[in-house]
Amino acid sequence: MKLPFMDTLGSVGLVGERKATALLCLGFYTTLFFMIGLSARTELPEWVPVFSAMTLMYTVAFFSVAAEWFWGRWFATGLGYWGMTMTVMAWVTTRSLPPAMLIFGSMHALVSLCLGGEKMAAIFDAKPAATTPRASPTCARG
Repeated sequence: MKLPFMDTLGSVGLVGERKATALLCLGFYTTLFFMIGLSARTELPEWVPVFSAMTLMYTVAFFSVAAEWFWGRWFATGLGYWGMTMTVMAWVTTRSLPPAMLIFGSMHALVSLCLGGEKMAAIFDAKPAATTPRASPTCARG
């Protein structure tokens, strides 16, 4: 499914700047969940696995986007959509939107928006190395 504004986003340059903005948001949540996980060890030890998993998830997203792995953009965009969905569901269930939840949703929307477009796809999943199948070692022997 293509969103209506994605065609105009595909022609927007600033690929490095958009990638850096997405990395800033992903790095923020990596650090945030890591620090919450550390502080939860003494007060709420049953929540440590949750915050450890969140830290791992954002760390994988951060490094996959930074290393420009072909699936990194997909993973981080999905994480951005998840954050937006969580914000909408929080608003629907509570009928209020606290500032922290608004910031959470906005930063995740920014990640998804920054990683969208054809020029961004060109440095991730449209690389020739990602689309060309490699010869396996058994086939190379002949």
